Amino acid sequence: MKIFKFLPIKIINLALFLIVGNFAIAQEKTASKIGLAAQNSADSITLRWLVDSYELFKEGIKMGYTIKRAEEIKTNKYSKYEAVATIKPWTKADWKARLNMLKDTASKEFKNFSAGYELVIDYAKNLPKDVSGFEAITMAKAQNDMSFLFITIASCSDVQTANAMGLRWVDKNVVAGKKYKYTIDLANNQNRFKIEVKEAEAQAIQSNNGPLVSIAKAENETSIGFKWMLGDQPILGYSLERSVNNGQTFVRLNKQIILIDNEEDANGKSIGSLSDTSVVMYVPYVYRIIGHTIFADEVVIGNVNAMARDRTPVTCIFVPNPEPTDIQYSTVKWELTCKPSDLKGFNIRRDNKKDGKFLTKLNTNLLSPNINEYNDNDFDTTINNFYLIETIDTAGNIFRSNAVSLLFIDVVPPSIPLWANGTVDSNGIVKIKLNLNKEKDFMGYRIFKANQLDHEFSVIKESFTKNDTIFITGKDSIFIDTISLNSLTPNVYYKATALDFHFNESTFSLPLKIVLPDTIKPVPPVPLKIDMSDSSLNIHFTPSSSADAVKTIILRRFKNDLNWDILDTVKTTQKMYLDTNLYSEIVYEYCLQAIDTNGLLSPLSFSIPGRVYPKSIAPSVTNLQGIYEADIQKVLLTWNHEMAEKIPGIKLAFQVYKSANNEPPSRITTIPFTANEFYYYDPEIKSKETIKYFVKVVLESGAESVLNNPAIVNIP
Repeated sequence: MKIFKFLPIKIINLALFLIVGNFAIAQEKTASKIGLAAQNSADSITLRWLVDSYELFKEGIKMGYTIKRAEEIKTNKYSKYEAVATIKPWTKADWKARLNMLKDTASKEFKNFSAGYELVIDYAKNLPKDVSGFEAITMAKAQNDMSFLFITIASCSDVQTANAMGLRWVDKNVVAGKKYKYTIDLANNQNRFKIEVKEAEAQAIQSNNGPLVSIAKAENETSIGFKWMLGDQPILGYSLERSVNNGQTFVRLNKQIILIDNEEDANGKSIGSLSDTSVVMYVPYVYRIIGHTIFADEVVIGNVNAMARDRTPVTCIFVPNPEPTDIQYSTVKWELTCKPSDLKGFNIRRDNKKDGKFLTKLNTNLLSPNINEYNDNDFDTTINNFYLIETIDTAGNIFRSNAVSLLFIDVVPPSIPLWANGTVDSNGIVKIKLNLNKEKDFMGYRIFKANQLDHEFSVIKESFTKNDTIFITGKDSIFIDTISLNSLTPNVYYKATALDFHFNESTFSLPLKIVLPDTIKPVPPVPLKIDMSDSSLNIHFTPSSSADAVKTIILRRFKNDLNWDILDTVKTTQKMYLDTNLYSEIVYEYCLQAIDTNGLLSPLSFSIPGRVYPKSIAPSVTNLQGIYEADIQKVLLTWNHEMAEKIPGIKLAFQVYKSANNEPPSRITTIPFTANEFYYYDPEIKSKETIKYFVKVVLESGAESVLNNPAIVNIP
């Protein structure tokens, strides 16, 4: 059972606000306030009032109060106010007589009334004895404020206690159906207190609780929560009642009134909330929320039927990759690693991306729990096909398995490429163009080159990118090549092959002949050695010996990579180059090239390897984000990592950490990096949580990144 916090000043302010408006309690006031409220009845009208200070309350105990009334004579027209009653608080003898009548000392009536007696009659024994210093005076004021708080609560909890304090009166001299206005003042004020009071309006008609409010419910496995919009009734607190026999009888779950400590919605409107944690799943309950008014009445706020429900899906499913196929259907199989008793069936879903939304459902009807395979007769052979299996239990909880890919064995290559044209400029830059292939599954080209037709052609370009198992299409038909013009052969020849997504390769195209300009390239520079440190590599080299060489080009690649990247260009007078943009996990290769005054490039020099010393701190992930996907009740984490994205074959792992509701982060999984995949689904989610996720990078060398910049996800 959820119990609200007890907030003293808030309770007094709220009680006054409910009956007269927003009267704030302040240490210095120009006027005192009395909150007056009226409650309708067919043959009488009940008045209740509260005061805003302990001093005014004590004055009321001494003097009592004068009540004045005005009657409606025309619509919205009232007579002059006339005194109708003077209310005197009970004497000590009256209090004791009432206490003697209450024989059951364990009853709520006795406890409320005896508390009022101690606060009003026996208050002197609780007065502070020492008020000689500032600290003692402050303590005495705090005691007075606390006593005043308890007096206010006691007067709102019991009718006779309110009568004894002189804070309640029933006007029985009323005419049925007639409207009245009331005001109140101290019986003999003598201008000691300037009193502010709002009129209380009432009508002699049968009172009721008003319309029941709509109550929202949250049915979980171990608890049921309730929320509702607050009405205009002066409610001091709540009680929660539960029925297990369809509302025939109710049992109150709380022993004491649950005082108001309301929440606010996004629009700033007040919301009441309670919850029951003593529930059993799938047992139907009827709940009744009771409001306790300042008139010591109980009103029904609303009724709601609710039931604790299973919220845990069947997660023990494993789906292996389908067997490769060269026919027009695929077979997806799966297995359960447990024996769930509440499994209702399966759905088969397909997408062309592993991290897609899998909106395509293949089965029309839910598959039986006894089925463990499915034939897909309608997949597209020209795109990627990924599958996952949904488990659905008898409570409607859904879980999605791991996604698997289908490898289709395609044996038909694309058509032979056709050359459109080719040119070369005086700098040895060759531009060649193909007529683009039109096959639906066309992936890209391989470009081959040789210096003579009878030489073996070697690959120089590929218009697609391979990164582990992910292939990025490059359907460009224009290629740029750099050749040496200082050659013993007058021509250079190119051939091309076309490839589809299953790496079926066409036969060679006809050779394309490119006639070279008559120029002489400079001699390449000579690499000498590399000095290594933990953050940089210093390459020593001898510049080109050609007289017309003007610059040295520094090239770099990952070891065993096919292509070189231009790192920098320096003057020929420079004999060293410091490279600092490096990863400690990688062996780099460097080579050099010279360029002359005509823009002619020398051949590449031989390469030399280098590697910085390992670092203890790895680069962190970037762009870490978390999204709660309500339809599958999971959190999807995504991130980027520059090293993993740029370096093919890098060996590292991602460790996912989780912190719920400001608890210390704990590791929930480790994901070895084997592909260009930067996501994780967290299925262990609870409602009303605020979760922080961290991702740590662990390199093969043992270096680790720091935990920072969490992704924060609020679970509704």
